[in-house]
Amino acid sequence: MESEFTRVSPKDSTKRIRHLQLLCEQARSIEEIVLTWVGKGRNLVISRNTDESAPSLEFAFTLSGETVAFASIPLARLIPTYPHFEPLNESMVRFDDQPGFAPDNEWFDQRNARLGICSSDQCDGNVAPPSAVGELVLSYALASVGFAEISLAKRIGGRQFLKLSLVFFGPSGQNEETGWFENTFTPLDELRGFVSGAYWM
Repeated sequence: MESEFTRVSPKDSTKRIRHLQLLCEQARSIEEIVLTWVGKGRNLVISRNTDESAPSLEFAFTLSGETVAFASIPLARLIPTYPHFEPLNESMVRFDDQPGFAPDNEWFDQRNARLGICSSDQCDGNVAPPSAVGELVLSYALASVGFAEISLAKRIGGRQFLKLSLVFFGPSGQNEETGWFENTFTPLDELRGFVSGAYWM
């Protein structure tokens, strides 16, 4: 099960695109790909690839809002890096006193405690340690209808952060509007140290 890489725009340099292609052919973690690509004007969108016969993730590499390349990487290569991965809880809790639904907040509280995620007023969202990034991305990318987008956030308190925009559109078959999103931030320097530690060995 080899990865598939397709360049769709010549907007970025051939040298960097070729380096990215080689990485996608060998990468064993989402974080490796994130660190190689995400930067000023360069975002990464990750979702389930429904066109492949073998389960895989699709990585869309964007530059200034334009997609320059796609990669499809087999899940069989990535999942072993995350042995404690738990899928997103897609269940919705109906309100007793008003119309509508809400996510299962108790499940999210337990997930956050397990992964070391905490809320931050300074970041206006959650702050996650680098060890949580892979599971957060996978949980939304592999949801029934969801995706994760990773971008370079502004500096906060003198530190550079990555922003994870995590989106779930809601369980299929619901007649009412459902779904939610999370904004989560991770310090870029900590993610670099995490990856350089060869944590998957």
